Amino acid sequence: MYLLVPRLDELGSRLNFNFIYLTREQVIVIILGFYLSYLQIILNREIRDEAKKIRFIFI
Repeated sequence: MYLLVPRLDELGSRLNFNFIYLTREQVIVIILGFYLSYLQIILNREIRDEAKKIRFIFI
């Protein structure tokens, strides 16, 4: 799989796009990383909601 990656040139003034070849293992790791960060966001939201419920019980 090829991934299109933006890069600045030596002077930092122009944006170039280069293709980088990724192996199947690298693609799997990238997808797993996105999935785990998505799970972390969902779990943090659920923990925050539960903490609000507990706070209302004690007040």
